[in-house]
Amino acid sequence: MSFKAFWKGLLEKIFGGPGEVIKPEEKSVETTPEPKPEPIVEEKLIEKIPEPEADPEPVEEVPESNPESKGDSPIKPEILEETMYPAGIKDYEKQFDTTHKDSDGVKYTVTRNTDYTFPLSILKPKGITDYYYTEEHEKTAIVLHFTVGYLTGDLATLIEQSSHMSVPYVIGRNGTVYQLFDPKYWAYHLGRGTVGGNTVNSKRTIAIELSNIGPLSRDNAKELSSIYGSRYCDIVEKDYYTKLQTTYRKYSYYATFTDKQYETLSQLISYLCGKFNIPKRLIAEDQRYNIFNSAEEATSFKGICSHVNFRAYGKVDIGPAFKWSCIS
Repeated sequence: MSFKAFWKGLLEKIFGGPGEVIKPEEKSVETTPEPKPEPIVEEKLIEKIPEPEADPEPVEEVPESNPESKGDSPIKPEILEETMYPAGIKDYEKQFDTTHKDSDGVKYTVTRNTDYTFPLSILKPKGITDYYYTEEHEKTAIVLHFTVGYLTGDLATLIEQSSHMSVPYVIGRNGTVYQLFDPKYWAYHLGRGTVGGNTVNSKRTIAIELSNIGPLSRDNAKELSSIYGSRYCDIVEKDYYTKLQTTYRKYSYYATFTDKQYETLSQLISYLCGKFNIPKRLIAEDQRYNIFNSAEEATSFKGICSHVNFRAYGKVDIGPAFKWSCIS
């Protein structure tokens, strides 16, 4: 909650209106009216209203209309039913391949392209076109993300009309590459607080999202839950998560990726590096979970890195559960 919303809500709660002070009841007297009470000033209100809780990770104030803030929208989770366990995601993704509908009910035209070494489905959402920019820019790096969701919710979030927050590729857990637009174009995908700037780095990079629920929390002795509070897996199902020896950005558990995702991602990276003349060079091992040291370092990096290299807070992808050795 923003400070502004917090302040407004408390004013309404205390005074009965949207930030308006209730006037004192007027007294009917025959003699000269008593002097009006002094207006309540902000200093007096502050004494009555507790300070809002401090944000553990201070965010630079950026107007929502400012392009530098784009790329922070959370992926829309579907209605996360109790049956949405890792073992059931395979059948769940097959439903999209059959219905061609995302979690918002948007229908897609799907063209399967067999000209590549990896399974590629080119998607065109019906009635929605303005979710990326049809401007061409030189590409010098690839940025890896995970969606913190499941496939149909991932797609719904990434094709919102006029949002311009998207990525050209989403890789399902079955290894299928879903292309939302030609990678020669661009959209915002890094968000506010990006080292070196959201706009310049979004334009010059190609973003790839892997469908993955992301960080997990251990709510009890037997289960792990997603950030949405839904059960993900049992603690004994160790193939579905990685437990870290040291917490990374407040989390000790992260959902694992599938072998098919690694295989497809490796092939997609090779294809993109060849097509756009991007060095097939992974960010140095000792820098994989750190932010770039300066704006210059961020904007000049060439190769393959991930979202956390651009963000000091607010993001955890691609995360320590990712096996970089599988794409080297």
